[in-house]
Amino acid sequence: MQPITFFLDFDGTMVEHLYPLVGRVVPHSVRVVRRLQDAGHIVILNTYRADCRNGTLEDATKWLENTWKVGKDDLKPISILSSKVSPYPFTINGNLQIHHDLTVGGIIYLDDEAEGTPLLNAYMSMVDMVDWLEVEKILEENHLFEPTDSTKLSKSLDNE
Repeated sequence: MQPITFFLDFDGTMVEHLYPLVGRVVPHSVRVVRRLQDAGHIVILNTYRADCRNGTLEDATKWLENTWKVGKDDLKPISILSSKVSPYPFTINGNLQIHHDLTVGGIIYLDDEAEGTPLLNAYMSMVDMVDWLEVEKILEENHLFEPTDSTKLSKSLDNE
C-alpha cells in the first residue's frame, strides 16, 4: 500500500471545541495518529486556525509539539496547510473514502465536520468531537495501520 496523506483538523478532532482556547485532548486521538505515522502515512494539519491570523494557529502548533514529545518515541513532524481545505467525506454509506489528488496521492480527512465521521458528545463543550475508537476501527478494517511501501523500504535500508 502507498502512504496516504491525512488532513487532520484540530478543534473537535484533536481537542475539544473551546476556540480560541485549546480544549482538552480528544480521547485516543494522539494514539491513533501515532499509529498512522508509524505505518508510514503523512499527517498534515488542516485547521481554520490557519485562516484566522490571530495567534490561535501558534497555540495549536505549540500544543501539538508539546503533546507529541512523549519520551524517545516522538511523532514525526506534522506539516500545516496555510489555509483550511474543506473536508470531503470520511465515509459514505459506511465505506471509507480515499480521495485522490495529483500532487499528494490518496487523501483521507480526519475532521469532525467531514461527512460520515463518527462523533461522540464532548465533555467540556456542547459541540460533538471525533470518536477516535470508531475511527480506529474503520481504519483497521481498511488495513491502514499495516506498514506502507515506504515504511517497508526504510526498514529494509536500516538493516543493511
